Amino acid sequence: MKESNRPVENDAQDRRRILRCAECGESLDCLPEDMLAYTKCGWPKCCGETMTLFIEAKLPRGASS
Repeated sequence: MKESNRPVENDAQDRRRILRCAECGESLDCLPEDMLAYTKCGWPKCCGETMTLFIEAKLPRGASS
């Protein structure tokens, strides 16, 4: 697998953000502009609880999914 030559500072911006309900497992993609809107109107809720934000992480070198 070839390493990317992109600058490190752009790497975090390219990662997928997901909102997930801990109760039922429902998940939604969350764009950076969505997160900005949530600061104004409140974080999304599901099953009466605030959804949790997960940010995609790279696998350690040599690991595969």
